[in-house]
Amino acid sequence: MTHKYINFMGLDFNKVAEMKKSFTGFEKRIQINNDNFDDELFYFCCFMDYFLERHDNVYFPAYYKFCVSLDAYLYSLMNLEEIASMTNLIGFFPGKLFWHTVDNGNDDVFCILLSFYMNEWKKEKSSDE
Repeated sequence: MTHKYINFMGLDFNKVAEMKKSFTGFEKRIQINNDNFDDELFYFCCFMDYFLERHDNVYFPAYYKFCVSLDAYLYSLMNLEEIASMTNLIGFFPGKLFWHTVDNGNDDVFCILLSFYMNEWKKEKSSDE
């Protein structure tokens, strides 16, 4: 049975789930504080796709506010016990979607990850099309 995921402000987690099924990892690895965070980087790239489909540029404050809103929304759904299927996609802890990029992140980390997104994710996606 296929799970039906949420749509948050136009970000369709059903599409994210489809992309995650075919995601094989990144060719280049990034580590922050010796943490391997391919999952988080995958979600970061999905969020950047979402933003850049709608806007010409993305800045850390906008990304931060979006993630804080998403985090609050996911936790409110968990409290209502309506997020059972989301745990299949992201696990039990929604904060893992943006632990390094928001919770421990800053403008410098965001710029590095945005550069990675442009050089690795976009390049890989365009070669797949």
